[in-house]
Amino acid sequence: MNRIKYILATITVMLTSAALTQEIEIRSDELDKMVWNKINERLVSIGKKPIVEFEQGEMKDFSTRVCETLIPANSEFRHSSTDSISKYSGGECIYTYTTTSTHENDYINYLENGNLEAIAQRIVDGWVSSDSHRNAISIDWYDSTTVSTIIRYNKKAGYFKVAAAWHEEDHLWELMGNN
Repeated sequence: MNRIKYILATITVMLTSAALTQEIEIRSDELDKMVWNKINERLVSIGKKPIVEFEQGEMKDFSTRVCETLIPANSEFRHSSTDSISKYSGGECIYTYTTTSTHENDYINYLENGNLEAIAQRIVDGWVSSDSHRNAISIDWYDSTTVSTIIRYNKKAGYFKVAAAWHEEDHLWELMGNN
């Protein structure tokens, strides 16, 4: 009987521990569109025209797959292969941000309070702070662009990670015979 109680107590502790340390994943069309809108706002602020179409088809699916490769905690930060980029889009910007806190994690608090604005701004600021990415998202002649994001967090561990991918569609690749 004691052995059974011990086993049940062990299982209970393991299940409770697993529940408390569970990582939560968020895929938010609202955040994707918010980042996209912030890029367009930036284009207008530098005297350029906004991109008209937020692409939601094949290029968006590709963008999401890119985020899926970037979101694991131990993933390598690496752009897609040129073959993949040229098949699904004309260019790519990627971004990840990870923070772990032993106290309150601001980004987890933002999520819990529905403040996606701060997360969207962090992503755009990350791209703007890189010359090559800033140049890419500052072009206003693309036919359409898209953004995908995935967030993973663990409140108990204070862990937060966001992965974002921006892709553009233009006809340059088709003109070069890479469609």
